[in-house]
This record gives sequence, C-alpha cells and structure tokens, in this order.
Amino acid sequence: MTGNNKLATTFFFLAGMTAGAALALLLAPSSGEETRELIRQKAEDGRGYVNAKRDELLRKADRMVERGKKEVKRRAEDLIDRGFETVDEWKEKGKAFASRVA
Repeated sequence: MTGNNKLATTFFFLAGMTAGAALALLLAPSSGEETRELIRQKAEDGRGYVNAKRDELLRKADRMVERGKKEVKRRAEDLIDRGFETVDEWKEKGKAFASRVA
C-alpha cells in the first residue's frame, strides 16, 4: 500500500467515525443525561449479576473442596486398612515360616 492509499484510508476511516458519531447524536432516542443514566443502571445490573455468579461459583467450589476432602479421607482410611491387612498377612506368613524352620 502506498503512502497516498494509507492517507486516504485513514481519512475515510476518520470521516466515517465522525459521521457515525454525528448521526448517533442526532438520532438518539434519549437525551445525553438519560443515556448516561441508562448506561450507569446497566453497569450496576451487570456488576450485580457478576457478583451473584461469583458467589455462586465460590459456593460450588467450597462444596467441591469439601467433597474432595471427604474422598481423600476415605481413600486414606482404605489405604491404612489395607496396610494393616497386609501387615497381618505377613505376620501370619512369618509365623508359619518360623514354625517350619524351628
């Protein structure tokens, strides 16, 4: 793209933005103050929605963490029980071996 083409493109872009802004002001259904109030209200609504979703996600995360803790505890208890069973089995095997050797 040559320098003239870039300049022309930039000019038409800025002219289009200016025309769009002017038309928006002329054809706006509400006054500036009403429009700003509407934007402010929508922003507050959006903030409330985001905060509610955040709180909901935090509650869900807390529930998942609690379930995870319970599952980890259950698995740890299962491993401990299996460990004790294995130790008991090896004790019996050791006793049987000792009685054959003696």
